[in-house]
Amino acid sequence: MPKITISSTRVYYHELSYDTAFAIQNDISLYQSMLHKSYRELYNNNSINSRYLKDIYHTNDYFPLSAISEAKGILKSQKTWHHKSISMKKKKLRKTEKKIDQETKFLKQYRMTKSTLIALSKAIAHGEVLPPVYRCRDMKWCSRDPLHCYYRNQYMLLYIFEVQHLNKLMKATRHRIRMLKYRKTRMEHKIEKLEKRMKQIRFHKNRYMKITGRSQGRYCNNLFKYDHEKKTMTYIDTHQRKHTFSLDFPYRREELIRVLNLKHATKGKAVCYTLMDKGDYFIISAAIELDVKYEECLFEITEGTVGIDINNDRISLSEIDRHGNLIYCRDILFDLSSKTSSQRKWIIENTVKQIIGYCREVGKPLIIEELNFEKKKKDFELYNQNKQYQRMLSEFSYRKIIEKLYSRSYRERIGINEVNPAYTSIIGKLKYARQKGISIHKAASYVIARRGMGYSERLPLKQYQQINEPQLTRWRNYSQLAA
Repeated sequence: MPKITISSTRVYYHELSYDTAFAIQNDISLYQSMLHKSYRELYNNNSINSRYLKDIYHTNDYFPLSAISEAKGILKSQKTWHHKSISMKKKKLRKTEKKIDQETKFLKQYRMTKSTLIALSKAIAHGEVLPPVYRCRDMKWCSRDPLHCYYRNQYMLLYIFEVQHLNKLMKATRHRIRMLKYRKTRMEHKIEKLEKRMKQIRFHKNRYMKITGRSQGRYCNNLFKYDHEKKTMTYIDTHQRKHTFSLDFPYRREELIRVLNLKHATKGKAVCYTLMDKGDYFIISAAIELDVKYEECLFEITEGTVGIDINNDRISLSEIDRHGNLIYCRDILFDLSSKTSSQRKWIIENTVKQIIGYCREVGKPLIIEELNFEKKKKDFELYNQNKQYQRMLSEFSYRKIIEKLYSRSYRERIGINEVNPAYTSIIGKLKYARQKGISIHKAASYVIARRGMGYSERLPLKQYQQINEPQLTRWRNYSQLAA
């Protein structure tokens, strides 16, 4: 079941009593101390239980259990990212080795050209038969005119080419090979260091307290008890004292009330509360499971579908009928560049609201691409030197858009289907962009919507004749045109 996190309003310390404010701040420090202790023990592969922490800090079972659970989650996430970083560095190492081989090959060609030029000059001086000149990269030489050559479409003497270009190319290539070997050595040391031991997390001033929920009981948590009728929260500190203060959840409060009203020991009744200290005030967030009934969502595609193509500056939307014909298409523009995280979140939510609202209006399910954008991001960060494109990738969050689409669709009871994203833009460009008079992005969203209904795309005859070796699989045909 999908989970959501809803945040409460701010609670200022000066509005609380002295005992309540002191108890909350003291328990946050105690929880952080238990969390650091649990993490260190688990990091060193030592077993730890709640009784051990309970004897040290003289508290009840709920704080140690929550701290151990949080420490296990942090360590698991750290191990995952540790393995990912090793794989990325190994991938970068293979790329560097490939570059070294390529530059070594170029240097070998330059040296062979240099030796043949020397042999040519000696043959001219002694009046012997002129030997052929080895042609390196970007150089053209013909035996009809043995003293001249073309280098990057410039006609020049071989001597001028050797002095002004070839010697400089050899020097620059040798320098690149030295730098690449230095980079390879550093990378190998980093990989060896990472494989020996994982770096330990340094906890900064994170002032929060995360208490896991329970499915037994009325209030779904052992230490936080929220009364939605009175809009009050009762907190039980380490000394078993109760502190009550006013609190409200303004956003999606009905979901929390639904969970609180569930029967005893029902699946999905547990509520995990996180108290985050912000200095003068604190905020409490509640993590709950959504009650999504997939059978109530709209997945019927007999009347058509709505397909979207997600890009860094727009989302193209296309609607088709039951025969796969285009009914309507549009671009929903947005700008995420030079925006704060809050601004990007609002822009994404507003864009998703328009998409799901249109699907609800026409009564058709949504079709999206099944993309692994994180892999694409990593590949471009490793191999692409375009800083502007890297900045765009860092600002563009494909995962957040997908999460918001699923969250909004569950609320509106709109079904979402994912399809294979292979060559959607190429098919749209070749078949539908000029035919329908639409952009490539709109044509790609049209192809996605058709693919969601099970329609396949054949290659047009004009493009099929351009392929040298037609393959049996249509994906290979499109891949030849994309190359």
